[in-house]
Amino acid sequence: SAVVQNHLDTTAQEVGYDNILAAISYVNSPTYGAEATNFRNWRDACWVAFYPILNAALAGTTPMPSDSALIAALPTFQNS
Repeated sequence: SAVVQNHLDTTAQEVGYDNILAAISYVNSPTYGAEATNFRNWRDACWVAFYPILNAALAGTTPMPSDSALIAALPTFQNS
């Protein structure tokens, strides 16, 4: 989960926010609301994608992927 959280925060920082929480805090902003909504939806999609991977690894049905493979398995942030 730390890898996913770091990925979320790093992506938000690349756009100029302190972290993903700061990005999402603008969701009601008339100026940054659309971008904040995109970050919120992407964050949720990443966690939805991560938990089945984690659960399969914990169950022993698949190995836990490397950090880079895990990030590659997550949705890509789209700021459109």
